[in-house]
Amino acid sequence: MSDQSNCFDSRRLCPPLQQKALRVCFLRNGDRHFKGVNMAISRAYFKDLQALLQGVTQSLERHVVLRSVIEHFCRTDGSPITSLSSFRETDIVICCCKNEEMVWLKYSVNKDFKRMMASCKRWRQRRLYSGSLKHDAQIARSVMRCTVSALAHMHQLQVIHRDIKPENLRVCFTSGVWNFEMVKVGDFGLATYYLGSDLYTYCGTPGYMAPEMIAMSGYDHQVDSWSLGVTLFYMLCGQRPFACDSQNASEIYAAIMSGGPSYPKDMKGVLSPEASQLIDGLLVSNPIYRSTIAELGQHPFSALSAVTKFFLLFRFAIILNRFMLGRAQ
Repeated sequence: MSDQSNCFDSRRLCPPLQQKALRVCFLRNGDRHFKGVNMAISRAYFKDLQALLQGVTQSLERHVVLRSVIEHFCRTDGSPITSLSSFRETDIVICCCKNEEMVWLKYSVNKDFKRMMASCKRWRQRRLYSGSLKHDAQIARSVMRCTVSALAHMHQLQVIHRDIKPENLRVCFTSGVWNFEMVKVGDFGLATYYLGSDLYTYCGTPGYMAPEMIAMSGYDHQVDSWSLGVTLFYMLCGQRPFACDSQNASEIYAAIMSGGPSYPKDMKGVLSPEASQLIDGLLVSNPIYRSTIAELGQHPFSALSAVTKFFLLFRFAIILNRFMLGRAQ
């Protein structure tokens, strides 16, 4: 995670390959027993396909005998991979040496990669700003609770995410049901370490960038608090709090720098006082007076109710009692 380069792109929706490492399993052509090597690939490690071919050759030589260097890749369906941008997350790739054609076999994949693939399927990305979530405070509470917990842990590790937004929050999907009690923060392509000195790199998604980042006046972990406030506003109101109808970055920045959020007319009397208070506390232009992630755990909007706490403690007591009885037997 580096803070050296200018990584701003106003059209950025998903991290390009050079910012996001993809997990890929490389198999040896014609070897039904070798279960492959798992590698993370990105332009940070491999500048082009030729460099990746050399890296995969070196990795495979530790496990199998190669006739020559790996010369080309293809997927299990036979389609060729001709560039780094052709790779996808959890790809299974057949590695062919010089003058080799792909051998059609039922290849084996190692258990670690299978588990990782299952995890990727389970944790699907949910667009949290879809219409189905508008006005649903209970879902927003659950999402906020999980996100605050994740950010608090990151900040303890001196890491700033710098791109919190609905697209980067992933919801657990099991048995055909979205579980909003289990939310993960994803896409750390713009994350960086914060060691106490202000940062100045200009990056992020325009509608979610904090005023101090736009002004390039120096920022810290409080930019995550601002982005989280915009995300909560979007979940509850179905639109951005600043220049919601504009896709022009300059207009969005001007709106952010000009003052507080603009609530939709149909939201008056709908938002709870706790939600409005939390949004207003997070979207304070001066980061010194902005609510911190550490404070949000005790905020009435995201904190667990007394009934929920009692229920969780009750469940824990039952599980502990069963465990102790099992040991006694």
